[in-house]
Amino acid sequence: MFVEVDLTFEQDGSRIARNAPRRCLSFTPLERGQLALDKLPAYLASVPLYREANQRYLQQAPDALAAWLADALVHAGEARGSGGFLVPTALG
Repeated sequence: MFVEVDLTFEQDGSRIARNAPRRCLSFTPLERGQLALDKLPAYLASVPLYREANQRYLQQAPDALAAWLADALVHAGEARGSGGFLVPTALG
């Protein structure tokens, strides 16, 4: 069973690269209370997980990566846009 899971992940690194940053980023607004959308591209570039996943698999411009991740969190109901900030829905 574990071999099958490992092979799946090995064969589709881009799937992991899409999911890991999205899941990890969902905790950042919770920790900070909010995250400024205009600072998100620089934040993503400063964190090795996001930067390396983008360079190796996603290959998005910083603004495009930030927009995609913010949209993914809003679409999943984990955050909402409010006055230029990404605010976790768990905080109301």
